[in-house]
Amino acid sequence: MPLATGDVVFAWFPYQEGPADNLHPTVVLVPDLPGGSALVCCVTTKKNRFDSCIELHPEDFLGGGMETWPSYVRPYRIATINTDEMRRKLGQLRPEIIKKIKTPIEKRLTDI
Repeated sequence: MPLATGDVVFAWFPYQEGPADNLHPTVVLVPDLPGGSALVCCVTTKKNRFDSCIELHPEDFLGGGMETWPSYVRPYRIATINTDEMRRKLGQLRPEIIKKIKTPIEKRLTDI
């Protein structure tokens, strides 16, 4: 499946509290890492009070969308996932929403 930054895809995302993975919507941050991988962040239906969640609305998509509303992007739940683990594309986020997701991540990385 061809990928672009801002694509929302179902993928096997590492489960935070255990050894298994969960099938989750994810936002593609970097679609073309070496070795057939992509950098993604998790999307959930539960707002986390410890995380800077970004709420998604139907109008945040150029095409497609989520199956459940409200949905929240968790920009600090990041994983590198093999693109073969991605199941299907749900949609494409608007550029301003992609920037809203990437800005806090980039700020944290520059603090290192």
